[in-house]
Amino acid sequence: MAPSYSLVSEAVLREARDEVLQWLRTSLRAPILLAGLRNDQLTQQHGEIAHELRAWIATTDFQLEIVSVGESEIEMFEGRWTHKGADFVGFKQPAAASTHDDAVILACAALIRNDWCRARLPIR
Repeated sequence: MAPSYSLVSEAVLREARDEVLQWLRTSLRAPILLAGLRNDQLTQQHGEIAHELRAWIATTDFQLEIVSVGESEIEMFEGRWTHKGADFVGFKQPAAASTHDDAVILACAALIRNDWCRARLPIR
């Protein structure tokens, strides 16, 4: 039986975005990334956030693949993580998103929420 996919809610996406921005804005990563923008303005910056996240991921042993999922008329994307080329067992993969950039944000939030993964991330 094929998995069933549904798009993530705007509230969940917003929460994930805020979480990864907080993570990225720590002093050693990107402390002024999109500083001063209101939440409603950040929605238009998901491409820039995803770009920054991909640059940061490139410095780790984690690899992120964004794949098209679902078989409906609505295009959906999901992030899939590996670590040093190995799939995760028991890792809660993120929900599907309507854009590649949103899928990157959701996937990175899932990564930093996982204790095992977070312990293997560079401080940078």
